[in-house]
Amino acid sequence: MSGCDMYWRPGSYSSLSQGLKDNYDDLTNYVVKVRGLGPVSLRRGFHPRASVYFRWLNEQGHADLNGVGVAEVAKFLQAIPQRKQSSMVALKSTLKTIMEWQCLNNMIEHTELLRLGLLKTKARHYVSEPARVFSDEDIRKIFQNINRKYPRHPEVIERWIAGKPLGRRRSSKMVSTIMNEQLMAIAFLSMETGLRVHELYKLKASDLDIRYDIIAIVGKFGKYREVPYSEFAKRVVKRWLAHRDLVVNSGDHVWFSMQGDWGRRISHDGFTKWIDSLLINSETGEAIEGAWHTMRKTFATKAWRSGLDIDTVGMILGHEDSKTTKIYLGINRTDITDRAKQVEMKRNSALRRLHKEMM
Repeated sequence: MSGCDMYWRPGSYSSLSQGLKDNYDDLTNYVVKVRGLGPVSLRRGFHPRASVYFRWLNEQGHADLNGVGVAEVAKFLQAIPQRKQSSMVALKSTLKTIMEWQCLNNMIEHTELLRLGLLKTKARHYVSEPARVFSDEDIRKIFQNINRKYPRHPEVIERWIAGKPLGRRRSSKMVSTIMNEQLMAIAFLSMETGLRVHELYKLKASDLDIRYDIIAIVGKFGKYREVPYSEFAKRVVKRWLAHRDLVVNSGDHVWFSMQGDWGRRISHDGFTKWIDSLLINSETGEAIEGAWHTMRKTFATKAWRSGLDIDTVGMILGHEDSKTTKIYLGINRTDITDRAKQVEMKRNSALRRLHKEMM
């Protein structure tokens, strides 16, 4: 069994022809070693999209990828169910990677790649719907989940600062209080800055210098950007850093584990599990619709509604193209109407001033 089998639905990988299996294994090695895709990108992005394409090719009777070009890609895009625009863009990106690998292995002509760029999907695939964003009620539930899972006990912090022994019961209360403060800081920073999950995880204490109005971020592909730092965010970070310094004696890491040796830097997987658990009610099991990345879209939408233009919002988020930012916005018909009224009021006000000057 190939290592790729874990990413497929039960039985679907084994049903592929041997040629397609070999192609898929070689393609996976290519995207890992040449394109530099990590395990998370493979599991959540590449494998789910590529497996759909390979299953479809197998159903069409293709023994391998040799000679499979744009004509088959166009048929595939017509055959799949309706998808929203962002999903179609991601799917086409995966198909392009597959065809690049085919070109390198002389399975298709290089002109096929050019034809792929000109390929247009039908409008029915681009379902017009706003991006999913968290409502105020969703945000309230997230903070309730934090308080429910990790209750705060300020008196234990005071005892710790005074240098008094805690004991077993107070130690568990100390863990709960520190975790509460830590997760609150993560949630507030996500709402106030729109940082990506891996950007939040990689934050250093030196990046959170509250003397300045920006946070220095090194985002995707090592690109540097500066994210505005609101006064409210500063207060939250200042409060958290004060609690962090009670536990962490050395190191510049911001987030840490309270299991085993207190103050040890949390792993990326552990950090992801933390924030994913905040979307689930620990008592009822009720889950909030969306992922933590939805917090980033919520920030973008609220920033746009508060008056920031799309280009500025995109710069804060680290987007090179405003088209990507538009996909993030949960804009509905009411938003468009309100923005149109604002523009009309400004225009009418300018016309009235001009009329007075002319009279």
